[in-house]
Amino acid sequence: TTKRESVVGQELLAAHFAAGAAEPVQVYARTAAAPEVAQALAEVPGVAPGGVAQPVVSGAWVQIDAVLDDAADSPQARETVGLIRDAVHAIPGADALVGGTTAFTVDAEAATARDLRVVIPLILLVVLLILAVLLRALVGPLVLLGSVVLSFGAALGAAALLFNALGYPRVDQGLP
Repeated sequence: TTKRESVVGQELLAAHFAAGAAEPVQVYARTAAAPEVAQALAEVPGVAPGGVAQPVVSGAWVQIDAVLDDAADSPQARETVGLIRDAVHAIPGADALVGGTTAFTVDAEAATARDLRVVIPLILLVVLLILAVLLRALVGPLVLLGSVVLSFGAALGAAALLFNALGYPRVDQGLP
């Protein structure tokens, strides 16, 4: 079999460039603060040496791409995004925003974790209250709600076992 062009390209990219070269972190800041932001980016551990691109100016804003040492989907890259945010947010007047695939993943995981802690318990509480009003009892709704939670847990556990057995340990970041 012959290697696909995309596979050859990825191998060349991996051999000659930093792991995060395909998906750099994008930092947006005020144009006046561009030199300070670029300098702060270059000093963050996890940003590839020489990986801070020249600023692209668009009016009052500037975009600066930063290539990470690690692949965009790695835990190390997510940690580096946190360090980048700390560094650029410390620059007064920069109003810096950090974007890109890795930053999106960090934000999506934070939102999902919050939803698991806040939204799901609220939904269960509302369902319990509705069942208590409709059934005019407390034990019945608790049993029904308990059976729903246990059924969901069993289905989620069975799916996790199946996906792990198939070699896909974490299919969707939205699942616990």
